[in-house]
Amino acid sequence: MIWIWKYWVLWLAYQLLGRLSLRTLYGIAHFVGTGAYLARAKARRGVIANMRQVMGPEAPERAVRRAALEVFRNATRYYADLLSVPRMDVRRFRKEQL
Repeated sequence: MIWIWKYWVLWLAYQLLGRLSLRTLYGIAHFVGTGAYLARAKARRGVIANMRQVMGPEAPERAVRRAALEVFRNATRYYADLLSVPRMDVRRFRKEQL
């Protein structure tokens, strides 16, 4: 039953945000991703641990945390892309191989 609330949240986001430009959606996603990074301590710790593995033990802590923050921001940009798909110009997409 947990998928039901996820469906409704995504549906509501599409209804409220789906008509905005991708640039605007990315701006919103930037702030939502930052908020998720700050609010989701357990997820943040997991992503930081993963980035530490990727970047190596010699990587500065600040760089590892910055990379982890960008993971959260990129994840929210994926949702922004998802919200914009119904308005996508398929011909332009194919032509430019976006």
